[in-house]
Amino acid sequence: MTREKHKLSGYFLILEEKSNKWNNYAICQDCIRVLGSEEALKHKFTNTKCACANHLKSCPYWAERHTSEQTSAIIQNAMDYGSKKRNKHHRLVIEKEGNKGMKGMKERG
Repeated sequence: MTREKHKLSGYFLILEEKSNKWNNYAICQDCIRVLGSEEALKHKFTNTKCACANHLKSCPYWAERHTSEQTSAIIQNAMDYGSKKRNKHHRLVIEKEGNKGMKGMKERG
């Protein structure tokens, strides 16, 4: 079963080469357009949402075609998509007087 691609994947060429056990390398489409495949390959990076977002923020070739407002909106949309607001479950242990099994236990939060 493969993982779902992140929302910035469409702006990058995802290579078959693995950067680690879970992620492949990626190359920016705009870097390929301007520099060519061979030169752009020298600037490959791990295909994670954060790494792709950081690249788009600093890529001069991306900036030629997108305003900073567009870049911010695209990145924000990608970061918001799929993010789960995890509810932290707190265990509540109540100290009861006279209960030796609970002695020393306090409320945790």
